[in-house]
Formats: sequence, structure tokens, C-alpha cells
Amino acid sequence: MQAAAVAQTMLAKNEVAFLLGGVHSGAANAISQVAQKYGCIYFNTNSSSPMESGKDWHRTKFVWGGNSTNFSTSVVKGAITGFGSDWLLLTSDYQWGHNTAMDIRTLVEGNGGKILEELLVPQNTRNFSSLLQKIQYIKPGVPAVKRMQH
Repeated sequence: MQAAAVAQTMLAKNEVAFLLGGVHSGAANAISQVAQKYGCIYFNTNSSSPMESGKDWHRTKFVWGGNSTNFSTSVVKGAITGFGSDWLLLTSDYQWGHNTAMDIRTLVEGNGGKILEELLVPQNTRNFSSLLQKIQYIKPGVPAVKRMQH
């Protein structure tokens, strides 16, 4: 992965004292592994994967910001109360989307809601008309969408 290669080059040439960033969880994890190898402090600023501050945590990594569970928890109860217990998940079809959908599903069902349907959206989708038609047909109380990449 390019992120790991850049981190490796900067640390090997002693060009940096610490690392900061990561555009997504995959890049953040790759940078983090290189930082750990060198004993370098890494500030993970843009990773919403719960694994980054959980299973993949280590002593030189600092993670701030929410993760998909925190993001979802903050809205699920209010949405069930305000819009109903019937949900439709519009899920980005890659790891982050699947993890987020799993978190939302757990929260919705734990709060008495039910998932009527989960529609997978392939990366680089530009035309959402067929998905919008399916949502209109299903008529969920809450169509849950997490950031769509395109």
C-alpha cells in the first residue's frame, strides 16, 4: 500500500519525528504498522474503524475521533422514535461499509427496530436511480445511509 511505503521512506531516512493522518482505515492501519516497527508516534486522525482503537491498537498509536459504532449510536434511538422501527440499509460495498452496516444492524435490532432490506452499493456508483426506486418501493421508516464513496 502506498501509505505504508511513504511512511517507511520517511522514517528510514529520519525525515520525520512523528506521523499524522491516514485517509481511511486501511491506510491508517498500514501507516500504523510501519510506525510501530520504528517505535514512532503515530496520530491516527481519520479512521473510523473500531479496530484501530481496539484490536489493532499499540503503544505508539493515538486515535481520536469517533468510530462507526459511536457515529451510529448517536442517531439510532432518535431515528426509531422519530421515524419508525422499519429500516433499510444502503451499504457501501467494501469493508468500511460492511462494518458500519453491521454496527447499525446491531443497534437497530437492540432498540426494537428491524432491518427490512440491505442494498449493497458498489464502489464508483454514479447512478443511484435504481436504488432510489427500490427504497420507494420498500418504504422504510428510516433509510440509513453512511457516506457513499464514488
